[in-house]
Amino acid sequence: MIAIFDSGLGGLSVLARVREALPLQDVVYLADQARVPYGDRGLEEIHAYAVENFAFLERMGGDLIVVGCNTSCAAAQLYGWPTGLPLLDLFDAAGEAVAAAGVGEAVVLATAATVRSGGYARSITRNAPQVRVREVAAPELVPLVEAGESGSPRAFAAVSRIVRPLGGVESIVYGCTHYPFLERHLRTLLPATRFIDPAEQQARNAAQAVRGLGLRDEAGEVRLYTTGDPEAFRRGVEALVGPIGAVARAPLAGV
Repeated sequence: MIAIFDSGLGGLSVLARVREALPLQDVVYLADQARVPYGDRGLEEIHAYAVENFAFLERMGGDLIVVGCNTSCAAAQLYGWPTGLPLLDLFDAAGEAVAAAGVGEAVVLATAATVRSGGYARSITRNAPQVRVREVAAPELVPLVEAGESGSPRAFAAVSRIVRPLGGVESIVYGCTHYPFLERHLRTLLPATRFIDPAEQQARNAAQAVRGLGLRDEAGEVRLYTTGDPEAFRRGVEALVGPIGAVARAPLAGV
């Protein structure tokens, strides 16, 4: 079973790609919505959440953790990943995706905590040293997606405030998995820009890992858990990707 983790709804963009690549693998998805957004929190605090969240995914029977939270990747750069399971880090996938894209410039939109970590710049430079990297914090965007406003005029205005000062850029890298749900606004504002979604490479890496681990095909069942309100989570899931699985509350001690 594949286990996917995010602070909220953003990891659904990773889930969608993973299901395209591995339709017969069962998936358990955990959204830590009781504590979203992560981007304004300290990395030590985020790591403490990861200890609880990953323990839950292990109890649910996960064989492979596919991380859908970039801010957790930032915390892991300092504190490590609190699991013994095989794990796919989004920073690694992003560096590989930018290298494969063959661009000369990459502007990374991310949460404030991810930008402060510098993790994207290091990963991209490691994989594609010729690429010029800028990291831009976009703290307004995650709460809008979580509130079901990804298609709203308010979301368009927030995206506009963030990207208009950038001018013409060759490529935008989604440094947060919530941001692909705002792509309609980004494409309207930056029609000549290439958009790089690390979730696509993360799904390819997941398919390779499943083969390497010898995981057998299953029923393709999806189970969704939230530390927040299950009914609100169900509405958010259906608004973004449609009904894809049973929803329940995750009984974590810390929330």
